Amino acid sequence: MPITALAQPASRSVPINLVLETECGARKNEALSDYSQRSLSWCPGTRLMAAFTDTSALAGRRLYVSFELVPGQEGGMPFPFTLSTFTASGQPVSHIGASFQVGQQRLETSVYVPREAASAYLIVSSPHLPQGQRSVTIRDVQARVSDSAFEPGQMCEQCRTYLDEALDRVRHQFLFADRLQLGEMENALRTAATGAAAVGDMDGTMKELARRLAEASMAAGVMAHGQYQTSAEYAAVAAAADPATAQAGPPPFETALLDGQVGLVRLRTFLEADMAAGTAHATGLRAAIVMLHGQGARQWIIDLRSHLGGTLAPAVAALRPLLGQGPVGYVVDAAGQRQDGWMWGDINLPASVTDTYFTAQSPWFDGAGQAVAVLFGPGTMSTGEMLAIAFHGRPRTRSFGLPSGGFTTIVSGRRDRYGNFLGIASGYSADRRGQRIAPRVLPDVTVDQAPAGASAPDQALAAARDWLHQTLPSQ
Repeated sequence: MPITALAQPASRSVPINLVLETECGARKNEALSDYSQRSLSWCPGTRLMAAFTDTSALAGRRLYVSFELVPGQEGGMPFPFTLSTFTASGQPVSHIGASFQVGQQRLETSVYVPREAASAYLIVSSPHLPQGQRSVTIRDVQARVSDSAFEPGQMCEQCRTYLDEALDRVRHQFLFADRLQLGEMENALRTAATGAAAVGDMDGTMKELARRLAEASMAAGVMAHGQYQTSAEYAAVAAAADPATAQAGPPPFETALLDGQVGLVRLRTFLEADMAAGTAHATGLRAAIVMLHGQGARQWIIDLRSHLGGTLAPAVAALRPLLGQGPVGYVVDAAGQRQDGWMWGDINLPASVTDTYFTAQSPWFDGAGQAVAVLFGPGTMSTGEMLAIAFHGRPRTRSFGLPSGGFTTIVSGRRDRYGNFLGIASGYSADRRGQRIAPRVLPDVTVDQAPAGASAPDQALAAARDWLHQTLPSQ
């Protein structure tokens, strides 16, 4: 029997004691009352656990756990945890593994506790953070359980449809679907989602789905690419990449004129919140490139070393004066068949195509024959790598740096009707000649990465400039 969607399902509080077991590897064993008012070091080896060893009040019901979180001055951070239930013999019967990107907020997740469960455990473990140690204050933790009991698989109709649609996409789109035990996975997800009264209750289940897809990708020797973002997470990432709303930080692109004839274009992460934001980004980037050309730029350096990903289409469209017309890359499916071409911004596309970003009257110059040096390295990921691939096979082009980050699979997906985003690795990237590029983009010239200190020379940039100086500029 389906459940009627509720904004707040009827529930009651249950006791929870989240113990800080270790902090950066140091043994603590502190109760929440001891650490709730201080900042925790969010580094590898920080682990918290709560145990529900008497599940008689939970059996057959949905368990909700929420945290009041205050990240340190570093800002938003990943908050990973597992919420699992086990039989008396230790066999897992329901599970979610999730990581939420959090700011100052109350974060809630939930899972179904099957009738055969004898215990339930919440484990929070800090991940390795490439940006270094962070901090967080966990001010409060609460647990509640639904008043109603449910049979396995019983959930709101919208919840069932939402999960069914996601699983259908996995079956038909995921590159490594053959590595999944689809039947077992579907049963596990439906069990975890049991009792969900609204699509918001599905966040943990959907994060668990994304985790399983990531594991399958890694097992296939490919970097995990794709994720599930809640509407709040997606909006926060888009705002952070939008120069109009972002906090102080590097802009999504910068340009400069070097040596009187070299246009330097540095591109960073940009996530398109909507078509209007994408068009504004593409228009601004195109205008900056056209301005450089007007100032005398006839050779180019495209620096992608700090491009961690985002939305591909606006940048490809903006760079059309240098990329030229026609497909500058392709999607290749699991069978090796070439699919969609990367045509954004091509002025020959029919007017009925809505995501061209530009028209034939937009600012333009013919730079398809001008020399371009492309810089990339380990910090070039996902969309950054695909931009490097867009220049692969282009005449008068050479790349410098180190192998890219290795996220070259194509992630398909758009924000759904609830504002959430499920990105699924659905294809490989190929260059304009149809040559598949995986798992990393390799430079033509291997040069050490960007300088470690402000006074150290940028060897990759210097190598690119040297090559351009030896190359006659095109008018």
